[in-house]
Amino acid sequence: MNALATPHLRPDGSSQNEVEFIDFGCGSGKSLSFVRGLTGGDGFGIDISEQAVAECWEAGLPAEVGDLLSYTGRNAAAAVSAIDLLPEIGERADFDQAVSRMILAARNYVLIQHNFFDADSALALQGKYAPSHFGKRLRFKPTMADYLALLSRLAASHSVCGVAMFGVGEAKLAPLGMEPAPADSAELPPSAGAYRNLRVVIGRKEVTRFRAALRRARAGQTLFLWERPAQAA
Repeated sequence: MNALATPHLRPDGSSQNEVEFIDFGCGSGKSLSFVRGLTGGDGFGIDISEQAVAECWEAGLPAEVGDLLSYTGRNAAAAVSAIDLLPEIGERADFDQAVSRMILAARNYVLIQHNFFDADSALALQGKYAPSHFGKRLRFKPTMADYLALLSRLAASHSVCGVAMFGVGEAKLAPLGMEPAPADSAELPPSAGAYRNLRVVIGRKEVTRFRAALRRARAGQTLFLWERPAQAA
């Protein structure tokens, strides 16, 4: 399937027609269906795999072949999403580039979701771990601190007006096989907060649009919420 076989994109990656969302790393369509249900609008997926894109079309889901790291579209869709993509996309520099390109591609907000990696160290000290966090395809494990450090640098140049992070679901844990000695257990950090997923919502340009996005995308436990001060608008 050619990346330009459908009418959604111009050669520079920008959108020909206004769409509600673009889902990067859509795979065979599972995340595409999820984002469509969340936004309630029309959109399409982009994936680096021609086979995955073909499977999307077989399932009646529009998709294009493309790569987030080389995407240059601006204001291409109201919402831009990536579900379980960023931990597999590359190293830290690739993560930074991917988030930057997603923000610039969005008119209103960015939605990112993947495994919740923030609790891994605390869990390990208690002799536990989440098996899904150690798959061979994982190349970088973004934490809330990674997002906040990056967004603090991009806020002004990328018109970031809000950031929200949510812990969604409960992680499936397994014994690590190296339990701490009983005498030390009282000193270990609690295991609370071992969520299944981290959901990140990044608002762009207008705080009112960011708040509207939160009404759609809010889920689980709110872990962080920031809005651009009114005087900085």
